[in-house]
Amino acid sequence: MPTLLQQSYQIQSHNHNRRLFLAWLFFLFLACILLARLFSLQCIHGGEMYRRGQDNQLTLATLAPHRGKIYDRNHQVIAENHAVFHLDIKPMQSSNIDETLDTLVDMLPRTQKSRSIFIEKMKKSHKNSTIRYCEQLSEQERDILSLVLYKYPELQIVPEFRRYYPCGRACAPVSGYVKPHLAHSKRKIKPGQVYIPTYQGINGIEQYYQKALHGKKGLQQLHRNAQGKVIFEDITLPALHGDDLILTIDVRLQKMIAQRMGKLRGSAVMINPQNGEILALYSSPSYDPNIFLEPDAAIQTLFNDPDKPLFNRAIAGLFPPASTIKPFLVLDALQSRIISPQYKIFDPGFFRYGDTEWVYHNWLKTGHGQVSPYRAILISNDTFFYHLSLLLGIDRISDMLSHWGFGTKTAIDIPGEKSGLLPTREWKENTGQSWLVGDTIITGIGQGATLSTPLQIAQATAVLSNKGKGFQPHILQAYEHPSGQPETIDSQPLPPVKVDQTYWSYVVDAMSKVTSEGTGKRFGVFAWPVAAKTGTAQVARHSGKDKKYAKNLQDHSIFTLFTPTTNPEVVLVVLLENNHNAILIARGIMDDFLSLKTQKANYANH
Repeated sequence: MPTLLQQSYQIQSHNHNRRLFLAWLFFLFLACILLARLFSLQCIHGGEMYRRGQDNQLTLATLAPHRGKIYDRNHQVIAENHAVFHLDIKPMQSSNIDETLDTLVDMLPRTQKSRSIFIEKMKKSHKNSTIRYCEQLSEQERDILSLVLYKYPELQIVPEFRRYYPCGRACAPVSGYVKPHLAHSKRKIKPGQVYIPTYQGINGIEQYYQKALHGKKGLQQLHRNAQGKVIFEDITLPALHGDDLILTIDVRLQKMIAQRMGKLRGSAVMINPQNGEILALYSSPSYDPNIFLEPDAAIQTLFNDPDKPLFNRAIAGLFPPASTIKPFLVLDALQSRIISPQYKIFDPGFFRYGDTEWVYHNWLKTGHGQVSPYRAILISNDTFFYHLSLLLGIDRISDMLSHWGFGTKTAIDIPGEKSGLLPTREWKENTGQSWLVGDTIITGIGQGATLSTPLQIAQATAVLSNKGKGFQPHILQAYEHPSGQPETIDSQPLPPVKVDQTYWSYVVDAMSKVTSEGTGKRFGVFAWPVAAKTGTAQVARHSGKDKKYAKNLQDHSIFTLFTPTTNPEVVLVVLLENNHNAILIARGIMDDFLSLKTQKANYANH
C-alpha cells in the first residue's frame, strides 16, 4: 500500500500531466486557428490581399487640367486662371509643432485665429494628413516665409489656380461664371502637389462650352512606404488642358455700353448681319463674376437684389416688341398685294371697330390725318396698323412674323434663351378662351400677348437689313486647342426669307427717315446712313410717360437700327425698362462703336 507521500506525488504528477495536456491542447487549437487563417489569407483570399497591398503601395491621384482661357475678338482676356498661394503644414514632419505654430504667428500676425483652428483639425486628422493653415498669402507674406522654409520642412507653400474675370461686370452677361465642385473644393492637398480645382461653368460661355474649357483629367501614381509617406510620384497620364476660346465680342465696346447703361434696367445687343457675329451683348444691371469665388454671404446679396442682376435680359427678358414689328407688317402687306404704296387711311387719333364701344388710340391724340404705309413707318402711326392688322388677319401676321424669327429661339450659344410668344387662335383656345378681333388689332402694333426678347428683335432686324438673308447669331469665333491648332467657327446660314427688292427699298427708305423726320429725331445725324425704328412697350393700359404712373408701371422703350443702309455692318437694339431714353443710349453706343472703328483704321494705316 503506497504511503501518503507516494500518494501525494502521484496526485501532483497526474495534475501536472493534465495541465500539460490542456496546455498542449490549447496551443494546438491556436495553431489550427492560425493555420486556418493563414490558409484563408494565402489560398482563398490571396489575390485580394495582394491587390490591397499594391493599393497601399501604389495610389492613383487625379490631375485636374487647367481651364481654358476666354478672349474677345481682339485677344483681350475675358477669363483666365490666376495663381493664389496657401500655407499648408504636415504635422508628422515637425519635431516640435508648437514651436512651428508660435513662429508662424510671429511672422504672420493675421493668422492668430488660424492656430486654434489648425490644432482642432490636427486632432481630427490622420497623422499623415496635410492641413491647410492659411489661405491666400500676400506677396509680402510669401517673401517672409521663403526665408524660413528650409528650417521647417513641415511647411509648404501650395499654389492654387482660381478663375479670374478682368472684364468684370461688363462681360458677365456673356462670360457667365464658374463655381468649384464641392467634392474637389474640400479635397486635401497632397505634399508637393500643385492643386488645380475643378470648376463647373454657370451661365454664359462658361456653361455652354464647359466641356471644351474644362479639358480632360490626368492620372498621377503615388508610391508610398510602409508608414504611408509618399516617396515617389509618377505622372502616368498627363492632364489635357482645356481649349482657349476666342469670342466675337469686343471688350472695349462691352465696357463702353456698361458705362452708358449705368444702373438702368435694360439690355443692348449688337450683331453683324453679314455673318451673325454678336459684337456686343449686355444686360443691365450686371454683376461681378469674381464674387462667386467668395463666401456665400457675399453672393447672397445678388440673389436678393430686386433688380435681378443675374437675369440676362438680352436673351431671356420677354417684352412686347411694340412698333418694331411695323416695318415687317408693311413689307408683307405690300408683297402680298393686300395694300399698295398709294394706300392711305385717315387717322383722327383713334380707331373704333364697327359699332363697338372699344376705342383704340393712336399715340398722338390729335391724329396724323392722311397716312400712307411710308408715313406710317416714319411716324409710327398706330391707327394705320389697327386697320392693317384687320386686312392681314392674325393667321397671316403670326405666320409672317415667325418667318422673321419672332416667337422662336435664335439658338445663340448662351444657355437660358427664351422663345417668346407669338399669339395665335390655337394658342388662345388652349387657354380656354376664344380669339377676338380686338386681339388681332393690338397684335398689329406689337402689344397684347406678343412677347419677344431683345435678341429676337435684333436678329429679325439683321435679317431685314440683309434683304432676307440671315445667319444664326453666335458668340464663339474660334477654338485654340492646347496643341496650338486653331479651329475657326463657320457662320451658319438660316433659311432665307422671301423679300421683294422694290418693296424692301420702300420700307428701308422709310426707316432711314425715322431719325431725321420721324419718331427717332432725338438720335440726331450720324456719320453713316441709319435705318431705324422706335418702339414703346406698354406696361399698363394707357400708360404714357406723361402719366403719373409708378416707376415700375411706366413704358419700356425700344430702339432698333442698322447701318449703313446698304451692305450694313451693324445692327443694334437697345431696350430700357420703365424708361423712354433707349434712343439716347443707342446713339451713345453707336458713337462709341464708330470711335473704336476709326481708331482701328488709323492704327492699321500706321
